[in-house]
Amino acid sequence: MTTVAEPAARGPEGDGPVEIPRRRVRWVLGGAVLVALALGLVQLGTDSLWVDDGFTLTHTSLPWDRFWQVVGEHEMNAVAYSTLMFGWVRLGDGEWWLRLPSVLFAVGAVPVVFLLGRRLFDERVGLTAASLLAVNAFVVEYAHEARTYAFTMLVVSTSMLLLVRYVQHPARGRWWAWVAVTAVVPHAHFFGLLAVGAQVVALLARGRLPTPRRGLVAGYAAVAVSALPIAVFLAAGGDQGQVDNAPALTPVRFVGAFARLVGNGGPLLLALAGVAIALVAVVAISGAPAHEDH
Repeated sequence: MTTVAEPAARGPEGDGPVEIPRRRVRWVLGGAVLVALALGLVQLGTDSLWVDDGFTLTHTSLPWDRFWQVVGEHEMNAVAYSTLMFGWVRLGDGEWWLRLPSVLFAVGAVPVVFLLGRRLFDERVGLTAASLLAVNAFVVEYAHEARTYAFTMLVVSTSMLLLVRYVQHPARGRWWAWVAVTAVVPHAHFFGLLAVGAQVVALLARGRLPTPRRGLVAGYAAVAVSALPIAVFLAAGGDQGQVDNAPALTPVRFVGAFARLVGNGGPLLLALAGVAIALVAVVAISGAPAHEDH
């Protein structure tokens, strides 16, 4: 019987094959997903609901008409997440259940980031990014909160992946997928508009694109139209008082926030990050083709 070799993952066009067998890719990616799930589920229902978690429960437990009245008057931010949670809390309202969607959103972002890294670079980069995301303390922290942050991360990551797919190989279906997801971004969180702006900057920096410019312009125009209710809400002062209790921005607070973003979550998560990096390095090195000296 003839044995067919397992196909290797390929890198960007022109770089030749990246010798990571697909079975290893599946194992590493699957491991990253399981680690993200485990970290998300550990002690998920142990802590009592804090103020913001409690607001999510209170707001989404309201009757349908009252729910939308609060959205229109005070809380349009994260309306996409709140609408999802409106149905979710009808099935249960315990701490564990209320936070579970955030865990699932964070876990879902892991394969999305892998696919994005693979499209932009190669599978080694994708695996590294996915593994680091899975153990990032900031991600784990917000996976434990009944708030929109993990949801926003998933939507923004998916939007970027779909944009790259469309730019690389323009097609009507890909355009619709990118626009549909990107239109949700500002409704996942107002700050999601910063991610949309980053896409525009990246496209402008890229210069000449194989994608018809009309498609990109039309796409972002559609996203802008979808964000008009937010503009009206902000212009009417609907967010008044939302940041009154926020502390002043200082260099110390800025550096501290950045440290948290890169995973300052204690010895355990830092150790897991190191293990993730080492695992990806071992896979990459062991799969690299041997070179003979001549």
